[in-house]
Amino acid sequence: MNVPQRVVELREDYSAWGVGAYRDFHNLNYLEYAYIQLGRYRDAQHTVEIIAAQYGELPDKKTASDTPELQSRHVRGRTIYAVSDRVVYGYFDMLTRMIGESGRWDEVAKIKLLVPSRDFVAVKLQWEAKAAAVPGDQKTARAAAAKLVSLSQEPGQHPFAKLIISLQAKEAEALQKVPATPAMPWQS
Repeated sequence: MNVPQRVVELREDYSAWGVGAYRDFHNLNYLEYAYIQLGRYRDAQHTVEIIAAQYGELPDKKTASDTPELQSRHVRGRTIYAVSDRVVYGYFDMLTRMIGESGRWDEVAKIKLLVPSRDFVAVKLQWEAKAAAVPGDQKTARAAAAKLVSLSQEPGQHPFAKLIISLQAKEAEALQKVPATPAMPWQS
C-alpha cells in the first residue's frame, strides 16, 4: 500500500525525537487516526506507544485544574495549556481511540482516568456503552448511558462542552437499541 510521503515523514520525525522531547501531539494524533482509517492497526498502536512513553516520562502528571474553559478546549481539540496537559490529554485521546476504533472492547474497562475531569469521564462512559452494546449486554450499556445522561446534566459546564457530552449521551442511549455485533475479522 502506498503511504503518502508526509505520513512517512511524520512517523520518522516522531521516532527520531524519542522520549523526552516534549512537544504537542496534534500531528501524532492525526497520524494515529489516519492509520486506523487505513486499517493499519499495528502502525496506529505504534503512535500510541510513542505518546505512552512520553506520558511515562513526565516527571509531574498534574494538569491544570478542571474548569469549564479547559473542558471546552479539550472537546474542541484545541491545544491546551502546559506540556503535561498536552501529553496527558493527547495520550488519553489516542489510547481511547485506538481501543475503541480497533474493537478491543475487553480493554475499555481497563482504561484509567488520567484526570478526574468531566470530559474524560464522558469519553470513558461513551466507550463503556459501546463495549457493552457490541456483544448485546443491554443492561450494562443502559447503565453507562444513564451515567452519561446524568453527567451531561450537571451544572457549571461550559455550554459547548455540555452540548458535546449531551451528544455523547444520546449516542450511548441509541447504542442500547443496536443488536449485538459480530467480531471484526481482526478480532478473531
